[in-house]
Formats: sequence, C-alpha cells, structure tokens
Amino acid sequence: MSLPEFAADIVATGTVLGADTSHSPDQVTDVLGEDYAENHRRGLMWRDWGLVEFFWQRNAVARPWRGTHFSVQLHRLAAGVLTVEPALSQRYGAFGSCLLVTDLREALSDRGIDLVEIPAAGPGIQEYWQPASHVVVLVDQNRETPGTVVKISASLDGQAVAVRQRRGEARQLRQALDQLLIAQEPERLRWLARREPDEPDRTNWWLHLLVLIEYRIEHDPQHEGWIRLHRWAVEQAYVREALSRSETAIRTAYFVNEQYERKDVNEHILALLPSPEEVVRACLAALPISYEQAQEPIELSTKNIDALRDSRRAKNLISAAAVHQGRLSDPQLSAQLRCWTDLRPNLV
Repeated sequence: MSLPEFAADIVATGTVLGADTSHSPDQVTDVLGEDYAENHRRGLMWRDWGLVEFFWQRNAVARPWRGTHFSVQLHRLAAGVLTVEPALSQRYGAFGSCLLVTDLREALSDRGIDLVEIPAAGPGIQEYWQPASHVVVLVDQNRETPGTVVKISASLDGQAVAVRQRRGEARQLRQALDQLLIAQEPERLRWLARREPDEPDRTNWWLHLLVLIEYRIEHDPQHEGWIRLHRWAVEQAYVREALSRSETAIRTAYFVNEQYERKDVNEHILALLPSPEEVVRACLAALPISYEQAQEPIELSTKNIDALRDSRRAKNLISAAAVHQGRLSDPQLSAQLRCWTDLRPNLV
C-alpha cells in the first residue's frame, strides 16, 4: 500500500476506510479512532484526526447530526510532524510527504477511473472531480513541487459542479423562472424546446435550473407555485434522460426531507410533495443490486469498478431513503427499509 493507493481509494469510493458523510460522529470515530480534536459552532461540529476531518450539522439540539463533508488535508504531510491516524497507517503503511496528481491519476487509471477538471478557486490551483464518488481533488501548481495534491474532499455533487460551470447563465435563467412559474404546460414545453442544450451539457443545465428553483423556495417556502415547478422540473429532467432513475429518487428524497424539516412548513405545502412512502419506494426500486448481493461486503480496493459504483449508488439511495424512516406509516415498508439500512456497512 502507499499514499497514491490511499488517495485512489478515497477518490474511487468517496470514503475514508469506508466512512463517509452518511456516518454519524460515533460511527466515524469507530473507524478512525478516539484521538481527535472536536470543534463546535452553532449547528455545526467537526472532528479533526490529523490528516482527516469530518463535518456535521443539525438544525436543533434534539436533531441527530447529519454529515456534510470530509476533507483529507494532504498538505499537512509536507511539514513532517503530522502523526498519521493509526487506522490509516495499519492499512496503507508509511506515507510520504508529497502526492503528485500524476501519481494519483496513474493509480486511478489502473482501476478504470479518471478525473474531470472543473473551474478552480484561484490562480495556480487546479480542481478535479470524480462524478461517481463526488470527490474533489485540489492541486497546487504554486508549490515547490508543482502538481502537488493538497486536499481531497467529498462530497461535491453534480449540482454544485453545474453551478460553477454555468455561472454566466444564472441571471438569464433567473428571469426565465418568473415566466415558467405562471406558464401552462404547453408554454413550458416550448420553452424547453428552445433552451435545453444538447448533450453533453444537458445534465449540468438541468441541475443548474433546479438549484435556482430551490433558491426561490428557500426564500419563499410558502409559495406553492415554486414547489409545483420544482416537481415538474425534476420529472422533466428524468423523462428527458438528463437525470437517471437513481439520481431522481435521491434528489427527490432530500428535497422532500428539507421541506418537512422547515420550521414554518404547513400541511398544504406538504400535500404537494410525494409522500414519505412514495419517496422510500422510489429509492428502493432504483437499487442497482439485490438484497442478497448487499449482504456480501465489498472491498474498498476492488478492481471491479462496476461493482464499486453499484455499491456506492445503492448506499446513496439507502441513505436518502433513511432520512424518512421516522415518517413512514406502512410498517412493512419501514421494516424493509430498516433491513437495507442495516446493510450499509457492507457498501462503499
């Protein structure tokens, strides 16, 4: 094992030794150990193990912590004083002080995985994204050794990438939303025929459109028109094959959960949304693997990229469905979901 293999495992799976943003603070601690520094701000908490940091948030003290992202701060290795987490050393051996992006890409190519360059934060910085695992790799060309990987983090989903790539269209699309809000179905479809781009940019365009609608909902949550428009847009993105079945189910699950968790939510708005039962059934129906397949743990370092991606997609679907566990009124569906959530440790 080596530093490139460690980084390649993270990029391939979107996890650190299997731990990701679906894990609670205690679950991540079970993986990385008790030797961490804990930091708090209002509604935020993060734990720093040295090389790895995990972050969580919650809306109220009574609510459970929900993972937002993690970061692997590879730049800390250059100082030569960092003690690498024992769990990492036991698996990967001694780490060097520098990881070049060329070495990382070579390790990834052995697994049939590549990185996509996305707009970077500043001059001399390059950012790469792995769409399947939602991992971002930050590369510094200003270092003494140009091309040094300074940080790996997750998760940055396609929606966030789309916003970065299409910033120049935001104003134009925002203005169009006011027309779409009041337009009838034929008018909306004609607008799509004029504005929807061809592949390969179509998915990014739809994700950007959804971000803008969700921004309107955030600032006007009681306006039922925006809720209806969002549901229409998600359905159209799926029908037009800009979003896959699993992506549609996951996005819908988290969007519906956000509406339920609003302090000012009312029953009239909730009635416009798919029910928790509908959301959970859609997630379970989109699972790419069987229950029997999920019972067999998958190795993080597997070279079977298709199996790895199916496992990751299944874990994302189960995690999205799980946020609605407490809202289910169907005991059979609730038991079925609980069986699947119990298998999440087997997935990457």
